Amino acid sequence: MTHPAPVRPSPVPSISRLFAAAFLAIAVAGLAERVAIWRSARRTQADMIELSQRLEQLARLSPSPAREPEIVAIRDLAAEVGDNAIQAAAQTTVIFVIVLVVLGVGLWYNRRRLATPFAHVVGALQRVAAGHYDERLDEDQPEEFGMIAHGVNQMAAALSWRERMQDQAGRLLTALNAPPRAAVRHQRMGADGGAPCHRPTAISRRRAPAGR
Repeated sequence: MTHPAPVRPSPVPSISRLFAAAFLAIAVAGLAERVAIWRSARRTQADMIELSQRLEQLARLSPSPAREPEIVAIRDLAAEVGDNAIQAAAQTTVIFVIVLVVLGVGLWYNRRRLATPFAHVVGALQRVAAGHYDERLDEDQPEEFGMIAHGVNQMAAALSWRERMQDQAGRLLTALNAPPRAAVRHQRMGADGGAPCHRPTAISRRRAPAGR
């Protein structure tokens, strides 16, 4: 009977690595973009505040009733531009977080529904290839994975049956090729230099008086 070979741990499927790498790349790129957007928004807001302060200083240095409405309108416009830049940065950040959450849920769903059953199938095939023919998979799985598990179980059962048949055939051939016990005893006595001993029969006991 063959001895099962040691089973190495099954590697993580490449589809999971691909999705994880894509998720990390999107997260890093989005985070870098968010940092740049927030810096630009803060810079725009600071510039608008500085513009409003300068307009206020200009109005104090040279007051003019005719220009006062225009200065007030420009100050309000600058404040609105700064606020809009901050709001736009906040909105894009919220959208980015929602996209990340959706991608994370999709990655988790993919790993649960695809990668994990696939890893189980790959591990079972590796153990069967190593000689563990008692390996069985749960056939109550969604879609095609249930059919794959059924096929793996049938293959493992067939290999187990073949191994049992080979073991029994080997034992039978060993028994058939073994020499009989009487021949083995005769060969042992010949090797010791003695003759085989025969028990006296009824005929030999009858012939003994005639010889006298």
